[in-house]
Amino acid sequence: MTTYFSTFTSGLQEIIAQALPQALPEARIQQLLDGLVIYESNRPLQQVTSLRLFNNTFIALYPVQQLPPGGLHQLLQRVMQKPNDLRIPGWAIKKARSFRLMASRENQTISIKRELLERLESFFSHRLRLRVSRSKADVEVWFIERSEGLGLVGLRVTRNPAMEKNLHKGELRPELAHCLCLLSEPQGSDVFLDPFAGSGAIPLERASHFPYRRIIAVDQEENAVTGLSRRLPRDERVQSFAADARRLTSLVDGSINKIVTDPPWGFYEERRAETITDFYGEMLAEFARLLKDDGLLVVLMGQKERFEEALAGCTGRLALLGKWDILVSGKKAAIYKARKLPAS
Repeated sequence: MTTYFSTFTSGLQEIIAQALPQALPEARIQQLLDGLVIYESNRPLQQVTSLRLFNNTFIALYPVQQLPPGGLHQLLQRVMQKPNDLRIPGWAIKKARSFRLMASRENQTISIKRELLERLESFFSHRLRLRVSRSKADVEVWFIERSEGLGLVGLRVTRNPAMEKNLHKGELRPELAHCLCLLSEPQGSDVFLDPFAGSGAIPLERASHFPYRRIIAVDQEENAVTGLSRRLPRDERVQSFAADARRLTSLVDGSINKIVTDPPWGFYEERRAETITDFYGEMLAEFARLLKDDGLLVVLMGQKERFEEALAGCTGRLALLGKWDILVSGKKAAIYKARKLPAS
């Protein structure tokens, strides 16, 4: 069994605890923290790195350490003092020619002092049998200090191209879009709707990694729909069009199984705070009209208080099943899951 650790969106521990054993049935979770899971798996590396749940995945090279506050320097020294504790799987680096060392303290990349860095590079170059490249390296060895006082040393095995700088403006990271889709309990019979599709992260994730009967992606902006239509798969079951999410008159009552969406949060909209609740209320009323009885709604929201006020106005039509407080690009947000109640 190989020990891995993976990072994920802060606040989604419950979802990871359920989804990881389903994706890797023999995996054994050793530790589950906010935004980090340490686990063992004997599955092929490609299968582990292809999981859509995580931001990044690492092979653990060294036993997890307990560190005092600011103890990253101690971890760096300890690795060189106890080289026999290093576990370097040759199969993970067999095609690599170069490496570099990276350090992180509480999710912030930090620099290593030059003298210590050179000593570490010499130490790892000998053991990895790779040359040092501080810019474009084939593999990266990371030293990580967590706020809980944990120190980790890992070989990064994911190269996630969808970092924020490569995403469209306002586009969700694919791993968050994946978790949103997971929460909607996807099935092959679903008629799926994202009424605030934007650049399409959510419908793209649903179309690419989950079964469906039909996918409908809607956005109010014509330009967004034009770009979205280029990104969505060429499939007659996938449809996109421009419309106001509060007035989707082309869709009939009770025609949708699942709605998963990321509406405007209001922070960047030219709407007064007292009117955004009305906007959300109209939106939810339309969702309740469209959903089949027992259909599911999953919403990512930054304006939590305003959204919850609007959701309270849907009592008797939508029942809240769960709420997950998360961070999105450092901003507080929440995921809400609700079910459409049958008419009494």
